[in-house]
Amino acid sequence: MTSSRRDLTFLERTVMKAIRALTIASEGYFAVFDEEMIRHRGLGEYLRSIAFMTQAWNRLVKQFGDENAHILAFYSSLWNGCVYCGYGHLYAHNLSYFQRTGRLFPIEEEAIEHFLRTNDDDFVAFVRSRLTGSDHADKLKLFEQLFSAQMSTQQPGQANDLMHVTIALYSYVNECSIVAEDRGPPMGKVAKDKALIARYHQARAASDTKQAVPAPLQN
Repeated sequence: MTSSRRDLTFLERTVMKAIRALTIASEGYFAVFDEEMIRHRGLGEYLRSIAFMTQAWNRLVKQFGDENAHILAFYSSLWNGCVYCGYGHLYAHNLSYFQRTGRLFPIEEEAIEHFLRTNDDDFVAFVRSRLTGSDHADKLKLFEQLFSAQMSTQQPGQANDLMHVTIALYSYVNECSIVAEDRGPPMGKVAKDKALIARYHQARAASDTKQAVPAPLQN
């Protein structure tokens, strides 16, 4: 994307800080690419963007549940090359999965940057190799539906229509979020549960079942 990297006006920065404070209070985190959205799109479009993103996200949560909405956001963001959102949504998903099941999800958020060095076929093969067995059948099905929609081979139906909502939403978000250099925070209300986050990382550190990601592709 093209941006002049202009400084925000006093009004823009005041509004941004107010929204950040409200978001931290309600969600436990804020997205650092908000400044880029304001700079690139202007304050009015940024405020309209919040409404659009909230509405689209709520549709995904209503259909798939919060946990699975995060895994779809992870997949979509990775296809767009955005580490910030890809990491943040996988992190939120993995925390929610751990909270619900007491188990570790077989795709670690720490492997995120590797995925950017693989092609689509390798990424798909990696996900399929991890999401084996009945425990992960529903999540693999979502991934396959999203991948089909991404490749325009999907079958008609409500679920697949919402896959296109996911793709459109993160194409819009990642246009600005991709400039963020750091990995994102857990992008959900689980960000507020510091005890859960601590237990999760303790479990990851103690796990002896971690699988290495495939070796990076050689150019």
